[in-house]
Amino acid sequence: MENPFFSVIVPMHNNSKTINLTLDSLKKQTFTSFEVIFVDDASDDFSNTEKIIIDSLSGIVPFTIVRHIENKNGAAARNLGITLANGEYIAFLDADDEWLPIKLSYYHQVIKKVDIENEKKVFYSKLKIRDIETGNIMAIRPSYGVDHEPNMSIAEYLFSLNGFIQTSTIVAHRSILDKVMFNEKFIRHQDYDFCIHCDYLGIKFHFIDEVLTIYNKFNNTSARALNGKKSLKHIHCFG
Repeated sequence: MENPFFSVIVPMHNNSKTINLTLDSLKKQTFTSFEVIFVDDASDDFSNTEKIIIDSLSGIVPFTIVRHIENKNGAAARNLGITLANGEYIAFLDADDEWLPIKLSYYHQVIKKVDIENEKKVFYSKLKIRDIETGNIMAIRPSYGVDHEPNMSIAEYLFSLNGFIQTSTIVAHRSILDKVMFNEKFIRHQDYDFCIHCDYLGIKFHFIDEVLTIYNKFNNTSARALNGKKSLKHIHCFG
């Protein structure tokens, strides 16, 4: 069997109540050359989540389910998924987020146009931030990409200029993930650390000015909510 173009890494921890949103968005993808690798981070509800995945995706989307025996964190789950990936490009999707049906198709078209052999990029896009309990759209971010201003660093973009890069929008060639993985020491904002590390190594970013992801949040006070100043203490500094 030919390797898929995309490997989609889905870290999970006690997501049995939200995983159906993610699974439905995967089943609706118009681009079909992808596999999904679910990495459970020692969930209490693993048996239930595993059954939901099998019932939902069997015979529709190729998938693998693996599990940490001990709880680590989302970074460790993503890193394990990366080592198991067969795709040329690796995408990330959290187990309570969703993709629009054209997400992978749109990224595939952009990648084929702009990604060249000796200068692979990290791709990310706009997203809708939605209150998962009310269904209300709280914001659409970011308003512009890191390439909006020449010579702007990722750190400046994220912390000084109200930029935004969320894990479920990130796609990168596997050669990039061979160089940079997620820092398992961090409790929060492993995605920002990943991006800053890529920038430090000279890896370029390409912003897709299209809403292709729905970032679901809980009660406006989600632990994943981003406060730039508070987030600085979680981010490793390079150089």
